[in-house]
Amino acid sequence: MDWIKLYEEDKMGMEKGKNTENLGRKEREEFLSKYPIESIPNLTIEQYVFGDDNSFSHWLRYRLCNFASMGNTYPESFGVYTKKETGSQICLSRSYKEFSSDYEKAFNCLKKRIVNFLEDVKQENYYNIEKYNR
Repeated sequence: MDWIKLYEEDKMGMEKGKNTENLGRKEREEFLSKYPIESIPNLTIEQYVFGDDNSFSHWLRYRLCNFASMGNTYPESFGVYTKKETGSQICLSRSYKEFSSDYEKAFNCLKKRIVNFLEDVKQENYYNIEKYNR
């Protein structure tokens, strides 16, 4: 066994991990400066859904990849979204179909859930996190 080679590989892996951690912290800080918790209740649908590189959903899906990768997530995962095929038409995920076509009401409910989730995490109340999976 080549112990020196294993050591070098481990060292490179740790350095890569530290770089990823630092990038993740920067991404998180930038996201929180753009979207602090107290601003979420005032988000508009346009600021939330995909459409531009600075939307809330775009940040979660693509720009926080070093902080927490979402993998191959579909727009429907964000509750209120648009599809490429329908252009700017607002759609609701299955979990918000109870609101029929009242997108504003669904979006207000979604924003409350996001704030509640973030408050639970902030208070390290991890037992409540399961209730947000729908």
